[in-house]
Amino acid sequence: YGSGHLHQLNLDGQLISDMERDDLHREIFRTQGKLTSCFGYDSMGRKAWQYATTLPAEKLSQIQNPLIKPERYVEHAYNPIHRRYEYDPAGELSRTLDKLRGETQYEYEANGQLLARNTGRVVDGEEFRYDAAANRLNFNTSRFDHVKDNRLKQWANQEYKYDAWGNLIEKVVGIVRWQTFTYDCENRLVKTETMADTQVESTSNYQYDSLDRRVAKQSEIKGHTDHKRFLWQGLRMLREESPGQSSLYLYEPGSYAPLARVDEKEGEVENKVYYFHTDQIGTPLEMTDAEGQIVWQA
Repeated sequence: YGSGHLHQLNLDGQLISDMERDDLHREIFRTQGKLTSCFGYDSMGRKAWQYATTLPAEKLSQIQNPLIKPERYVEHAYNPIHRRYEYDPAGELSRTLDKLRGETQYEYEANGQLLARNTGRVVDGEEFRYDAAANRLNFNTSRFDHVKDNRLKQWANQEYKYDAWGNLIEKVVGIVRWQTFTYDCENRLVKTETMADTQVESTSNYQYDSLDRRVAKQSEIKGHTDHKRFLWQGLRMLREESPGQSSLYLYEPGSYAPLARVDEKEGEVENKVYYFHTDQIGTPLEMTDAEGQIVWQA
């Protein structure tokens, strides 16, 4: 596309996504199955809003009129997903408005460390405090305690234990659920065990390649054994394989932000394509199928 920017992505002749860009080569439209995702930017080039709509792409140029306030078309009834972002004078994200998650506000210290995350709901709000070395402090009801040896021992209803190398070896949630973690001589996680009400709920074992990338996982969940293999392209996971099925991951160009997942299952003629919808920094928040239905959300 133009000076080398991606315009279309297809896999073995199967169209995955079409992209349109503005005069600055920033992506403004992206087809995702029966949905079209649209993106807008502020004067600093930061993502200001995004939405996924069921309206056909040819009608979007009629809707996105510069004389109309963005919230009018971002929050349109045809959009199953929409988000707006606001930033403070220091460039930090200060507010998000999300159709599925509501409003979230962020507060920061002068050095940019996150101080609070407010959703307007008491159970979802979070506060953070740090020591002079930027280590997070323990939160204990009404006061913040210093973290000994830079190891967080308690957070909300969770308790943590560590080995001599600082690896997390036990996590207790409430009084009925806990996890144990085992590491090899290179401090790589090789085994996890989850207990619930004194019963073993699941056990997982992990293997790595010479570059410390996880390449295999074997899980025992309530008597059922599951095997998975992971293939990599640099530091991006390219493919996930298990008996009878596999998943191929596609990413935005030059980024770790996932764009789509293509599932192949033994005995099925056609692959299934799922699309990721990320936030302003590329974190996946939703996944939709080819029909535009949300099948997963964070």
